[in-house]
Amino acid sequence: MTASFVKTMAIHKTKSYLLRKIPLRETSWIATCLTRSYGKIKGVIKGARQEKSKWFGSCELFTYSNLIYFSKTRTNLHLITELSLINSHSRLRNYLESIAHASYFAELVDHFLEEGEAHADIFDLFHAAIGALEDQPMSCHLIARTFEIKLLYALGFFPNLTECLGCRGKVFKVIYFSGRQGGIFCESCYEQSQSGFRISHGCAQAMQFLARTDFQRAVTLKLGQQISQELGTAMRQFLDDRFDKQPKSLHFISQLKQTYPAYV
Repeated sequence: MTASFVKTMAIHKTKSYLLRKIPLRETSWIATCLTRSYGKIKGVIKGARQEKSKWFGSCELFTYSNLIYFSKTRTNLHLITELSLINSHSRLRNYLESIAHASYFAELVDHFLEEGEAHADIFDLFHAAIGALEDQPMSCHLIARTFEIKLLYALGFFPNLTECLGCRGKVFKVIYFSGRQGGIFCESCYEQSQSGFRISHGCAQAMQFLARTDFQRAVTLKLGQQISQELGTAMRQFLDDRFDKQPKSLHFISQLKQTYPAYV
């Protein structure tokens, strides 16, 4: 490595999760990583696809590692020199439902986070969510809603659930949730806007509870079938209006739901 080359680079060390990887030529990967100290970064892992590579095991998706990379000043594609495995999350791979939801979480993070912006809280959220999927595969639905809500809350995109978007009133007999408008309407304002669908007070309360409660406690919340369905519909509508196209993993989750409804 030449002196002039070193001057254009800086070394960084941080905890990371591997979110996405695509092949580069015949032997390498371009990896998208969520790091605790530097946010989302992309880097080249040279030689990682070769047989008997030192990278064996550490380049699996959703692995938790100590990452070392050299940042380049002239490009956002950095050079990853080390991924020292902390936790492979091997039990996650025992369940298709858990893998599918981990992929969905990775897509959400990749979509909403800009490269190079540190979000330690979102890294910790992703870490907690992956651990929950590994330990509680039968609770994928609640884990997913909790992750969605907490991610939006951390990024400042959380819907307004405290007052009507139309009249700014705070007392409701009936609540209508609008994903497109990003909040709730009272019955009178809903009749004027015709945006959204009716939800129960329990659904609105559940959303606020999940946003503000510690993740480990949040995923123990007991939801009735009606509130669970309302919550899923509300979050799907809210997120769909903030994506150019639906995350690929949702199609797979939908197929799994038809086959294994107890999981998702």
